[in-house]
Amino acid sequence: MQVNPDDLRHYYDSLSDEALQQIDRVTLTEMAQQCYDDELAQRKLSSGHAESSHAAVTPPDQEDGGGEINDEFDLDAQPIPAWLDDAARACTFTYLPGDVSTDDAKNARAALLAAGIPCYVEEQKIDKPRYEPAVLYEYSVMVPGALNLKAISVLDKEIFNPKVEADWKVHLETLSDEDLRALNSETICAGLLDRMNRLKRAYDQEIARRKPG
Repeated sequence: MQVNPDDLRHYYDSLSDEALQQIDRVTLTEMAQQCYDDELAQRKLSSGHAESSHAAVTPPDQEDGGGEINDEFDLDAQPIPAWLDDAARACTFTYLPGDVSTDDAKNARAALLAAGIPCYVEEQKIDKPRYEPAVLYEYSVMVPGALNLKAISVLDKEIFNPKVEADWKVHLETLSDEDLRALNSETICAGLLDRMNRLKRAYDQEIARRKPG
């Protein structure tokens, strides 16, 4: 699956100078680096992470959007990608009316584009007349189907794992000394390690199945 450079250029063009400079060029693919360099040159800027080997991609803060993404990223201005009919849903975020932030969807989009993965954010208003609240806003981050597993991995690393770590820290702080020492890292990470091993095994088996002979 070829990444469309127009998606990357459109994304970098949508960022403020500060947000653009926060991106670590080292983490980008070769194509994304070229698009990133072109945007910096056009604005006569230098990267804010020239010496860094890792960067957290953080779009600028937004004001109260009431369930809408309304800062530099214009949801309605997204070009509809040719791959959308065969797209996969990398993640979905749901918000109540009046939510002050939809940064989750924007951060996911930023992390994917910085990794060279094109994406498209779909907005859906969900009416629930018999329930309270009666309306929800759902934002689905779509990616090309062939890049879905890579996208999920990027989102885990950049978006979801840091949140899990923060939640774990809060929980561990509430434990008594006795309860904390009754745990160990192997026990609490057993499920994650098992998932990792299963995914690696599935991939290796498929590679082996396709080898000639």
